Amino acid sequence: MLRFFMAYLWFTTSLKVSCAAQARTYDVRWTWIGGYQGVNHPGQYGALNETSASSVPSTRYLPAAWVEAHGLVHLLGGYGYGNTTFGHLNDFWMFSLSSFEWTWIGGSSEADESGHYGTFQVRSPNNIPGGRYGSAYWQTDVHHLWQYGGLGLDAYGYRGSRNGIWMYDSESGSWTWVTGVTALILLRRTGP
Repeated sequence: MLRFFMAYLWFTTSLKVSCAAQARTYDVRWTWIGGYQGVNHPGQYGALNETSASSVPSTRYLPAAWVEAHGLVHLLGGYGYGNTTFGHLNDFWMFSLSSFEWTWIGGSSEADESGHYGTFQVRSPNNIPGGRYGSAYWQTDVHHLWQYGGLGLDAYGYRGSRNGIWMYDSESGSWTWVTGVTALILLRRTGP
């Protein structure tokens, strides 16, 4: 799984098979195809839902990422720089493995944004998880991407561990809040 993502790299390998009877060599080559050459860069967001050679996500730590059908990679959140601020990210990106271009497809261009939960278990293009990093993520088929938990923001902007499950449907371009709470519950005891 992709656990650290700093712009984007693509690699090619050429390996010669190893055997005890023969001396072998391993030739692994990396090719830089774009992104930032360094650390702590803000994103270049451009216009929402418009692919551009100049659009690129910011540097970040522990985002969620999925490889979808037709050579598309989806990237959600992490901890890093938004457009101008640093913190929990909920920006959502798509990368084409054929054109090597990014498209910002949802979420905020700024850090520390709360989620938009919508109606429980109802898909909507207005829904999006709040800024978070370190979540679990998986696919059940080529068009359904799932995310669980992470450390981030609830619907009211409070930071903490999240327990929500979200599903993204790439055919409709919509998120569904499947289960979990919208707010971190703060308990306060009064009296003796």
